[in-house]
Amino acid sequence: LAPATGDQTARIQAALDEVAALPVQANGYRGTLQLAAGTWEVLGTIRLRAHGVVLAGVGDRDDPASNTILRRTGTSQTAIIQAGNRNDSYRGEIASTRSLITTPRVTVGARSFEVDRSELYRVGDAVIVFHPSTQPWLDAVNRGGVTNDDYWRPGEIDLRYHRYITAIAGNTLTIDAPVFNHLDRALSQSYVYKYDGAHLLRNLGIEKLQVDIITKGELTEEHAEDAITFTGAEDSWIRDCTMKHFWHAGVQWEGSTRCTAERCRAIEPHSIVTGSRRYNFSMYHAQLILVQDCFADRARHAYVCNGTSLDSGIVFLNCISDRAL
Repeated sequence: LAPATGDQTARIQAALDEVAALPVQANGYRGTLQLAAGTWEVLGTIRLRAHGVVLAGVGDRDDPASNTILRRTGTSQTAIIQAGNRNDSYRGEIASTRSLITTPRVTVGARSFEVDRSELYRVGDAVIVFHPSTQPWLDAVNRGGVTNDDYWRPGEIDLRYHRYITAIAGNTLTIDAPVFNHLDRALSQSYVYKYDGAHLLRNLGIEKLQVDIITKGELTEEHAEDAITFTGAEDSWIRDCTMKHFWHAGVQWEGSTRCTAERCRAIEPHSIVTGSRRYNFSMYHAQLILVQDCFADRARHAYVCNGTSLDSGIVFLNCISDRAL
C-alpha cells in the first residue's frame, strides 16, 4: 500500500482485513500488509484481529523517503496499533476440568508433576497451573515483605501459569515451560484446569515501522497513552520498530504469552514524571516474553513487569536504558 493524504486508519484497516480473509497457511500465517515508505496519518487505531496477520513497513527511522512513519495527531488516548483481542488475565477456566496437583512439592524450574485426574487432559491442551495465596503460604513467604496488613490478604493475589501439556504418562503431566514458584502442598493446594483461550490470537507480527505521536510538549499527556499493544496474543512478535512520544508505553503486552520484541526502540516519552508513566517496554499480565536487543530512553521504568503475580518468565536480554528517570 502506498501512502496518501488524510487519515489513513480506515484504508490501512481495510487492507489488513483483506489479509485476515486469506486462508491460514501451513506455517500459521495468512500474509503481510506492507506499507511503503512515507508519512501515514493515523488518527484512530489499527487492529490486527485475526490469526497470522503481519503489518510491515520498510524502515523505522526518521526519513520518510526510505522509512514508514505512522503519525498520530490529536488528543486520542488509544494505541496506534493493537495486535490481538482482549485480556482475560488467564481466568478462562473450562468447567469440570480441574485437577489437584498431588506431588508434595513441585520445585521452581520443574515441568512435570502428578495430578489426581490426568484422564481429563490430552497432549496439546492449554492449561492454567493455579497456586492459591493461602494464609499459610503468605506467612511462609512473609507476604513478600509487605508490611501493610490491609494488603495481600488470602485469595487476593494468586499465581497463575499459562502452559501447554507436552506429555502425559500415567498421572504425570509435563508442560512446555517451568513453574517459577515452589508448589508446596503443605502450604497451598495447587491445581490445574483447562484454559479457554478461544479469544487468543496467534502469529501476529509488526516490523520495520515508526510510530510518531505528535504532542504539545514533553510534559504533556493529551495524546496517545501507548504506541503499540499486544492484547491476548500468543506466539507473536515485533521487530525493528521505533515508538516515540507515548506517555505510558512504547510497547505493552497484556494477557499475552510466548511473544518477542527484537531490535526495537521506545524513546522520548512525553508525560509528567510520576507514577504509572514512562514504562517504555511494559508487561501487564504477560508470560514468557523475550525482549532482546532493545533500547529505551527517558523512562521511569524502561523494562517493567507490572502485573503482580500474573507476570512471569520475562527475559530482558542485551537491552539498554539511557537517561532513565
